Amino acid sequence: MSEPYIIFNGVSSETLGLIMVKLPDFHRAARRVAQTDIPGSSIPVISDEGGYDLMQTQMEINANGVDLRTIYGWLRGEGWLVSSDEPEYKRYAWMSGQIEDERFRAGGTFDTLKVPVLGLAFLREVNETAVTLAQAGTFAGKGHEAAQPLLRVTGSGDVNLLVNGVSVLIDGLDGTIVLDCEAGIAYREITGGIEWAGNQITLVDGWPELLPDGGTNLVNWTGGISQVVIQPQWRYL
Repeated sequence: MSEPYIIFNGVSSETLGLIMVKLPDFHRAARRVAQTDIPGSSIPVISDEGGYDLMQTQMEINANGVDLRTIYGWLRGEGWLVSSDEPEYKRYAWMSGQIEDERFRAGGTFDTLKVPVLGLAFLREVNETAVTLAQAGTFAGKGHEAAQPLLRVTGSGDVNLLVNGVSVLIDGLDGTIVLDCEAGIAYREITGGIEWAGNQITLVDGWPELLPDGGTNLVNWTGGISQVVIQPQWRYL
């Protein structure tokens, strides 16, 4: 059985020579709700506001002789976090809190670093399979909440893409345009970066979403679309 590890922004604690004393311990996040108390009643009205709160936990790392500046430089900013207890999933996390440490011996070697971690409620698949359609089709949902996919639409002319009945009108499609439903942006990938393409997009009912486990997702279109590649970005609690 391998030793516990984490991977943050593509860098593994094992590669750095660190020892994980305590892995980040995330549980299910709190659903955002509003409570309204009713005079004379002990039963409040609970209304769902949608979404989940951020979660905070702490992990502990034995420096194992590794220079502290190396560790501090690694555990900063934000990015994808993978933990060895669930290596098939990743969570977007922030490493912005103060790191506490306990000196193990004189001479600059520290034993345990206590690192606060702030994370999004949802897990994503590390190796998620994209769905490629050359004609209208359906595919089964996964995860626990509606997903906000990344759609790569290839074709030409004025087209109407429909995802579960939600319409996205694209004017003057010429090649491939990327619809990032989570970020709410549209762009083209060009050499050296991206080119914004929001002026070509008209949303009829907002950005499309995918149904989770138990649902069937339908993607169809009118106009000159030759291919749609869907990165579902399934969301797990």
